[in-house]
Amino acid sequence: MMVNYFRTDPVLCSEYDQVSRWTDWRYNDGKADTGIDLVARRQEDRRWVAIQCKSYKPTTSIQKSHLDFFFEASGRTFTTEEGTESFAQRIISTTDKWSSNAEVMLENQGIPTNRIGAAAIADAPIHWDLTFPGSEIEINLSPRQTFEPRPHQATAIAKTIEGFNTHDRGKLIMARGTGKTFTALRLAEQVAELNGNRARVLFLVPSISLLSLTLKEWTAQARLDLKFYAVCSDTKVSKKAEDIASYDLEVPGSTNGADIAEAQTTRIRSLLDNADATLLKEFDSFVEGLRANLNDSITGDEAIGMLSQHLITAPVFNALFSEYDFAAHNPVSRVM
Repeated sequence: MMVNYFRTDPVLCSEYDQVSRWTDWRYNDGKADTGIDLVARRQEDRRWVAIQCKSYKPTTSIQKSHLDFFFEASGRTFTTEEGTESFAQRIISTTDKWSSNAEVMLENQGIPTNRIGAAAIADAPIHWDLTFPGSEIEINLSPRQTFEPRPHQATAIAKTIEGFNTHDRGKLIMARGTGKTFTALRLAEQVAELNGNRARVLFLVPSISLLSLTLKEWTAQARLDLKFYAVCSDTKVSKKAEDIASYDLEVPGSTNGADIAEAQTTRIRSLLDNADATLLKEFDSFVEGLRANLNDSITGDEAIGMLSQHLITAPVFNALFSEYDFAAHNPVSRVM
């Protein structure tokens, strides 16, 4: 059931392109399950994630001893065709009751660790179809349908697009419960459609729980391909100060600018690895421009790093590409 959940949940299936049971994983070296139940491969960097998913009674309180074997097993290396590798992330999916000692184990881990509770699984935008035709259970999961904007939401989107035709900043004020998050998604998609199905959106929220809700709603309702980073601005945020902790996000939330830049770099590399000839030619021209005008020894990887971290400032950009308008390529072109 959990393999199907990871393959169907909109947030998780956008992050992982392979999910399997430990016993079916080709890199388990013939070892039995000693704490790791599932493994998944991240799309962005093709690194593996260790997953523990245990079905405890709702009254069970997770203790440190429930996690020890999993943490020990997921800290070991394994061998693939690429050589010796280690797990890049841990995910724990169990009951929602945790002891304080067990919860402390999730904080400040060298391997980023996330928790998915039973309530989060129950709230997932999935149709659960479980049948028992015989001794075997049949599981059929499917995403829920996407929705069209309601009339007041469609009006808000149209007026915002109209406003952006003459202004680069504005306010959209909607009453509580009228679907601001969903309206923002459909608005972002329309902006992307007007820009060749491409847009980069910074969505700001005041709490981690709202970040989690936004991730779930946007991925569940998205009609365009969506890639996202979860960024937490306060490194000291904990569950005591927040409604949920950062490790309760379904995907790792980062507070480190270098980590975010590296993730962006990895995604640009992945995009180029699967790019068509036109995009590759455009990137090659960009690298040639850097070498001719900035440094003749700049490598392709260094050019990708500059793109990912927005190190191309207006004067540099204009010096390299006089025929381009920097303002048109400014990462922040519209503010609402």
